[in-house]
Amino acid sequence: APYVLLTNVGELGRFNRAQRACGNLDETLPLFLAGLLLQGAIFGPFALFLAILYLYGAVRFSTDYKNGCKARLRGFLFSMLAVQINSGFVVLAALLIFLAPLFSSS
Repeated sequence: APYVLLTNVGELGRFNRAQRACGNLDETLPLFLAGLLLQGAIFGPFALFLAILYLYGAVRFSTDYKNGCKARLRGFLFSMLAVQINSGFVVLAALLIFLAPLFSSS
């Protein structure tokens, strides 16, 4: 019997949801880590807080999504909150790096 891709019911649905959760992590993790390294060089320990928040959100998202489609929102919000804060701090770090020479007294 042919398998229906992206089914949401039964064991195949659970497998497909788990596979999509892994795909979502593959999409967001590299950009998050790159930003984390950039802003972590300036803001230090705050990067650890963001990494923990993202890790919690990603694990929560994956396990909740595997169990059901509608349950994934809480984990998604935690991981996306970490991604957005991280992006903001990357922009702030860039501003500090590029604008610091304008305000130096030497």
